Amino acid sequence: MEKLTVKQQEKLVQQLLKMGENCIYSGAEIKRVELHMHTKMSQMDGVTSATDLIKRAMKWGMKSIAITDHGVVQSFPDAHKMLGYDNPDMKVIYGVEAYLVPDKSSSIVTNPKGQAI
Repeated sequence: MEKLTVKQQEKLVQQLLKMGENCIYSGAEIKRVELHMHTKMSQMDGVTSATDLIKRAMKWGMKSIAITDHGVVQSFPDAHKMLGYDNPDMKVIYGVEAYLVPDKSSSIVTNPKGQAI
């Protein structure tokens, strides 16, 4: 898949903004559960708050949603505060995308002189 240029990205964002509340979503009787969602607290790629994600999920009739930010859990308190808000059945699945390094191996991070950091 090709990377989008900055101009293409800007055009895509403008199209999404125009859609606003008219976003297409599933009208399925049995709703899906999103198990991989990043918030703006994610170190890598989230842009939406946990509160907004949960409100949108509730609006779409979802019963649960997972918050799985990159290496952080700072969005969990905001997500927890949303439980019971406007949907007593809403459940939040808390998760994190973690990056692990074997502790038995020598340092994999070194400075330009080859010294372990």
